[in-house]
Amino acid sequence: DHGDHEIFNSNGNLKRGGRLDLKSVTSHLAMLSQLPMNSQVLYWYYLITVVASYLGLVCSPFFFSLHLLMVVNKSKLLQNVMRSITQNGKTLLLAAILGFIIVYLFAIVAYITFPESFISAEGTKMCHTLWQCLVFSVASGIRSGGGLGDLLTTPA
Repeated sequence: DHGDHEIFNSNGNLKRGGRLDLKSVTSHLAMLSQLPMNSQVLYWYYLITVVASYLGLVCSPFFFSLHLLMVVNKSKLLQNVMRSITQNGKTLLLAAILGFIIVYLFAIVAYITFPESFISAEGTKMCHTLWQCLVFSVASGIRSGGGLGDLLTTPA
């Protein structure tokens, strides 16, 4: 028992008249580590929400946009989507790396065989170097509706 240093009761609620000092905060964090994982996640979620509210009032209203994440907390479907992303993060990262390697291989072939087909909307050639071909393929290929093929011109 920490006596009057304790500002939280055994349920984790704030005591009236309790003092906030290092000893009481560390005892509260120790109590937090004994909670089940779901309760810990909820604790941090609500703490981040309160901090975002404070920063929204003090620093910038853009911090209020973090409250949009509450939609994830309310929807079971979005919780499953978040769980699948976080649990399979390594697989998704490796898939993204594989996609980048494929685009890089395409940029090499394009640089060697048809660099004159890479023309920007302003009419300038975009494939003078392999780096330019790669950047154009990644940036423009992702943004175009039909892929990179929509942006390439046929040689005359």
